[in-house]
Amino acid sequence: MLIIINTNRKNSDLLPIIEGQCSKLAVGFKTLYLTEQEAPIKPKNYIGYTKSIFSQQIKECLPSIKEEFFLFMCDDNIPYKEIQLSRINNLLNYMNIYSLDSIRLVTGDSSRELKLTDNLYLLPESDPNHFTLQPTIWRKSSFQKIFEQGIDGHIGGVDYENMFEIKGSYITRALNMQMAYWYEEEPKRGQAHYDSNIFPVIASALVKGKWNLSEYNKELTEILEQYKIDPSLRGVY
Repeated sequence: MLIIINTNRKNSDLLPIIEGQCSKLAVGFKTLYLTEQEAPIKPKNYIGYTKSIFSQQIKECLPSIKEEFFLFMCDDNIPYKEIQLSRINNLLNYMNIYSLDSIRLVTGDSSRELKLTDNLYLLPESDPNHFTLQPTIWRKSSFQKIFEQGIDGHIGGVDYENMFEIKGSYITRALNMQMAYWYEEEPKRGQAHYDSNIFPVIASALVKGKWNLSEYNKELTEILEQYKIDPSLRGVY
């Protein structure tokens, strides 16, 4: 399966970490990065974009992606344990059986009422995060429809109503997209997310541009030491 990782020049210090961890822990996956065409430091395998607005950046890159299904995530979703390739590939069967547009691999406090099968739940339309940028398996045609709507929005954790995830959720509801998530009763990590056995990543390594040691102290400290990253340069959240 292809993992698409969204990154940018502001996160160039993350690049050796995410490339290194994916190389070790995402064995068998193909990785493709989306970044600025003019970024001074580029990943080994990337598509370069020229637009300045997030939604336009993704829209610009999607025609070059030929896979029917892919896994999309951001560069601060750093793997800390081996990712379960065979189990994730098996989820593609559910995409077709239940005509799903996506399966989220890292979930938050979503309703557990609409259970499709063991560990697979359908997101209700009322979920405030019907669309998310957390690691998710996507049907390309569905993902592309969202970014063809021309909506704008940032991907930071401020100005809630103008976050792309909130605006994207309006689109997925309007298009009646069937969004699901995989959950195996993992423990909650911090305020927003649950751990994932099938896709164990830090979600997210950066909060407001600072290293998220408050929620991932053990995992992130070990990774920063391994890659010789001084956390004081960004600061600690």
